[in-house]
Amino acid sequence: MNTQSAAEFYRHHGEWSDPGRFAGAFDAIPRDIRAIASTVQGLLLHDYFGAHLYPDPPTGIADASRATLPISERLPAVTRFGETPLTTARPVHERAVRTCRDFALMTCSILRHHQIAARVRCGFSHYFHPPTFEDHWICEYRDDTAQAWKTVDAQLDHEHQHHLSIYFDHTDMPRDQFLFSWQVWERFGNDHGALQDFGQGESKGFWFVRVSLARDVLALTKREVSEWDTWRDHRDEDKVASAIAQCNALAAASKHFDTAAQFDVTAFNDVIAELDRPHWAG
Repeated sequence: MNTQSAAEFYRHHGEWSDPGRFAGAFDAIPRDIRAIASTVQGLLLHDYFGAHLYPDPPTGIADASRATLPISERLPAVTRFGETPLTTARPVHERAVRTCRDFALMTCSILRHHQIAARVRCGFSHYFHPPTFEDHWICEYRDDTAQAWKTVDAQLDHEHQHHLSIYFDHTDMPRDQFLFSWQVWERFGNDHGALQDFGQGESKGFWFVRVSLARDVLALTKREVSEWDTWRDHRDEDKVASAIAQCNALAAASKHFDTAAQFDVTAFNDVIAELDRPHWAG
């Protein structure tokens, strides 16, 4: 058995969070969660809110790619990378147009660079379109002083907070503001009507929570990008009974990886063995 503490496992990079030969660019960023979130906000601009909350957004923001790139590929594409420290906020029109997952992944990468345990999480936020819960990605980090995991949403800069009337600390969010996928399933898995409050746009409900469960389990194994991201191609022809069984298994695995102080690292392979390709991918 290859057991390892959760904190130790999440202090180290995975394929997507590893800055590779550009790691030195993170050295000047303070080892402080507020400074880290501020740095990320000065580099990235959200693909939707960027066009609505800021003057002079980048040209072509509406057509920007939503594809998440590994940090080792994202960093050299940062405007004036290598010339200006990452801690110097870029003007709005020079920021890279990205999605919520890119904010979470960049935050996670910087935290791990500073040997702070961190992980990207897929779940549902309550602060974009209350009372419903929106599909969203954030970063979770280990506060060793408090001996607790805390959540940070680096996307929530001043403009977001003002627009959304957010008054909580975006670097230590209240637990009712972002629900992990397994928490949603544990609370509402027996009530598919209630699950209609969880999703993105017109894509809501049981099938979407199933996708979110799979993506969060994969993110917990440091696979922040997967075939499950093609959920827009989803045509759910599975029997509900078999899908519910999978959701129960995924929720149990996610809860274990989420809450266990130690776990068997090799067990990750067993959990994700059936997640390589979602059912709609053939």
